[in-house]
Amino acid sequence: MSLPQPPPSSRGPSKKRKFGSGEIPLQDLPYVKEQFSGVVERLDDLQTVQHGKFKDVEEIEVIKIQVQQMLESIDKYADLCKATENTGLDVKSIPFSKFDDELMRTRLGVSVIDIRCQSAKEFGDNMITALHLHPLSRQLPDIVNAVGGCNFQSMSRLLNMISSAVNTKPEASGRMFIDQWLLESANLTWDLEKGRFHSILIPECQISDLRTAPARIIHGRYVTYITGSTDYAFWSIPEERFSVKHEATLHQNNVINTITATLITPFETLVFYEAKRDGEDLTDHVPQVVAQCLAACVKSKLPQMPFCLTTGSEWMFGIMDTSVTPNTCTKSSVFDVDCRAPSLPVIQSIMTLLLLWTVQPAMAIRDAIQKL
Repeated sequence: MSLPQPPPSSRGPSKKRKFGSGEIPLQDLPYVKEQFSGVVERLDDLQTVQHGKFKDVEEIEVIKIQVQQMLESIDKYADLCKATENTGLDVKSIPFSKFDDELMRTRLGVSVIDIRCQSAKEFGDNMITALHLHPLSRQLPDIVNAVGGCNFQSMSRLLNMISSAVNTKPEASGRMFIDQWLLESANLTWDLEKGRFHSILIPECQISDLRTAPARIIHGRYVTYITGSTDYAFWSIPEERFSVKHEATLHQNNVINTITATLITPFETLVFYEAKRDGEDLTDHVPQVVAQCLAACVKSKLPQMPFCLTTGSEWMFGIMDTSVTPNTCTKSSVFDVDCRAPSLPVIQSIMTLLLLWTVQPAMAIRDAIQKL
């Protein structure tokens, strides 16, 4: 059953939102830039005193690079603001991670619909039923057989091993969980798609950069440049479009420019996976993945964009649809996995959803999830 998302107030008090340099008023930018330029100058002085004694201190170079990148972003943001000066438009540059529910609604104009299911198995079974007769659905019997034919014993042991690891920070253990899930699903996907599609798993996928060609969202009087990356992207393209040269370029850069990720045929797929620390409320991060998906839709001219939010032990699946007004995000409930003793049915249910989101075209996922 589809239900509108509850207002933020019903989820309890939230932390005060911090904002980035792309939200500083235009008239204040010269002062901010002057102060940060002073930081670079002082660091330069530190590197030259006492015959260059501190010249090779690594942390100094790291801070200088970060400040210089921020100064470049401030200059770019100032240029964007000046281009619309005296137009009455409200221009901001906001990283994906800074979005909250209010900004998602007011600046991006996105509404959110919840699909309530009691379990990952119920959600997966309903999706398979809805996808069964869809003209764009791909390899449904193969997905069901692949998941049903695996006992996942080694994966269960690995998840338990990670759960038992000592001195593991929540973020590190979460990434270890997530890596196991994604690598296992990628392995199954590669077997399913062999000879037809080539699948590429890209960690730290850059989506939109303010200093180059940022994605721009216009909603009412708000103009928002949205920037940043996602933790993982999974791109599936026909073998005939893939080349050794293209693969080498991807691995050399370790990023994927989403302009090159334009999906030529409706059977190709691109999905984002955003990782969060264990214990975080995934619902709080929906605005972030909405912004990521919107940026990809703008940059790659995609009408729909699937996503997954996860801590490794909690999972949420959804899709962003820009072909409707207002732009709509439809998402599942949060599904829990006890990684200390994961049962085979639970592993199979999550793996089924991972394969569906990886293999099924976005339009098919959108149409299927709307029927639930």
